[in-house]
Amino acid sequence: MKKTCVIIAVFTVLIIGLVGCNKENSKNETPAIVDVTENVAGTFEGYTLADSDYFSDYLTEQETLTITRKDVNVVDVKLESNSWGTIEITGAAVSGSSAPYTISGSGKCAMSMGPQVSEYDCNLSATIYGTDSDVATFNIPAVMGGTRVTFHKGNAPVE
Repeated sequence: MKKTCVIIAVFTVLIIGLVGCNKENSKNETPAIVDVTENVAGTFEGYTLADSDYFSDYLTEQETLTITRKDVNVVDVKLESNSWGTIEITGAAVSGSSAPYTISGSGKCAMSMGPQVSEYDCNLSATIYGTDSDVATFNIPAVMGGTRVTFHKGNAPVE
């Protein structure tokens, strides 16, 4: 009888230990990372409005913004502008589990003045709603006291 009680006690402790380990493991599991780059990637036609210390609301139409998936929640962003040259942000971070998504990163802007091309550092802050309200603002601190070029998807407003 004493031997049976000892065996039951050992099995009880063993079962409690196993159940306790399973509960502990499930609490420490890392949630799955959701890749949202497919919700922001694409090629978009639109226009830019630019501001600096020397001018405001400088409109350029027929601009192209391309967002390309690079990795999980990482994209490359490229603005091809008739006025501002080519702005490229590689390895920009995408955040948000649903719209609006944000994209942020740093890169380079290649502007030409005649035959000479100059390269400037720039930063990107974009908000992607998945509608015509999408905007991407490129800040270029070294140009004209700090220039902000904001891409808007769709047609320029008629004044």
